[in-house]
Amino acid sequence: MYSSVFLAGNIFERILLLSYLCSAKQNNQNYMIMYSTHYRYYLTVATVAFVVFLCIRVISYLPYIHTALAESICFWELAWICCFKAKKENIPLRGVVLAILIGRLFLELPERTAYFRDSLISLPSPVICIVCILLGTFCTLKPKSWVYFLSLVIIYIMNVFIYDAWRDYILTLKTI
Repeated sequence: MYSSVFLAGNIFERILLLSYLCSAKQNNQNYMIMYSTHYRYYLTVATVAFVVFLCIRVISYLPYIHTALAESICFWELAWICCFKAKKENIPLRGVVLAILIGRLFLELPERTAYFRDSLISLPSPVICIVCILLGTFCTLKPKSWVYFLSLVIIYIMNVFIYDAWRDYILTLKTI
């Protein structure tokens, strides 16, 4: 009988292999060496994203900190840095983004599926983080100052206005 950690690792490995094979160039390079290098980089990125997620969760218990905005900025920056390095080393960006998403959502998805109704009030948090990761990747692809500025404005609007509007909506549903 397989443990859930083994199955999750096996699924993670298959997803990364599929992502790599979809983006591999058909030339005379040694694919196994490239695959192991990419796999190690993806695993490192997923681990860093997981650690950042845990650090943000620890910080969320401190008073007077807007943790949703801090989490968004951290994951935007993490995506930008990891994708920038991957672009230099010719590592497919799809796998990097997928590794960040897996590291970010690894603990949160089982909890959200088990207690979905109770976690509705904080549902924008993972959605905003996914958008921030995509914006960080876009900043790597288009390194212009207006892209960075627009990304930060979008992050701020999502965290301040959309998050508050969602919270008010959910609170009105609970009072009805």
